[in-house]
Amino acid sequence: MAGAMWQTAAAQEMRHSTVQFSISCPSYTDLDKESALVTYNPTSHVLRLTTDIFEVTDNMPAMDTTFSEDSNGMPLSLTVKIDIPDIEFKSSKNNGEEYVFQTLIECNGMQQTMPVTYMFIFAPVVGQQTTAVNFRLGFVIGIKASDFDLALHKDCSDIIMKVQDAWLNRTVQ
Repeated sequence: MAGAMWQTAAAQEMRHSTVQFSISCPSYTDLDKESALVTYNPTSHVLRLTTDIFEVTDNMPAMDTTFSEDSNGMPLSLTVKIDIPDIEFKSSKNNGEEYVFQTLIECNGMQQTMPVTYMFIFAPVVGQQTTAVNFRLGFVIGIKASDFDLALHKDCSDIIMKVQDAWLNRTVQ
C-alpha cells in the first residue's frame, strides 16, 4: 500500500512534507530527513502519511516485500482520524492547539496503534485550495525498533519521527 500511495502522489504532483528522524542511543546520534506524502480526506477526516525509514535502520531492502525504487525498501506509514471539532472554522487564534488521537503505524509488515499528540498549525494556502487544506499539523512519534523488527545501529533502541509542519494534501481516498 505504501508504494502505491507514493506513486499516486507523484502522478498528482502533491506537496511533500519533511520528516526528521533520529535514533535514541546512549553514545550515538544518527539524523535523517526524508520526504513524506501526507494526505487528508476532509470528508472522513482520515490522515495518511507515507515515508521511508531505511536510512536510519540497518535492515536490508530485501527483508521488506514492498521494496521499490520510490521507497528505498523500508516504507513507514501512519493512519489517523483527525477528529478536531469545528476544524473548518479554525483560525490563527487556534494555532498551537494540541489533540491526542490513536494512530495506526505500519512498517516492515507489522502494525501497532498508539496515542500521538498532534499540534494544529493554521497556515492558509493561498491559491492552492483545490489540492491542499488550509491547515497543517505537527507531531512527534517515538517508535520502538523491536516492535517492528527493525535493526538499529549499535545499542540504539528507538526511532524518533518528527513532523514539524505537514502539508495536508486533499484526497478522496
